Amino acid sequence: MHKDKLKTGYDKTYSEQYDKVVWCEIDDNRYLGSICKRKHNWNNTGKSLRYKSNGGCVECSKMVSLNLIGKIKKFLGFK
Repeated sequence: MHKDKLKTGYDKTYSEQYDKVVWCEIDDNRYLGSICKRKHNWNNTGKSLRYKSNGGCVECSKMVSLNLIGKIKKFLGFK
């Protein structure tokens, strides 16, 4: 399913929620690494922005967090 059609448990679509996330810059906790399985390309570098602590993709982590928040709110009965 296309991400624009996905619902997050909010009144807005996934992409509307995701676009509001503050974009990260490279700092002491992040680095540019190999492209992730979801093909997140940081600033058209051909690489993904990753956390130094666990090597995970920053953008994938944001997607998972937004999805989880939506599921929790839906479970608790919030819109």
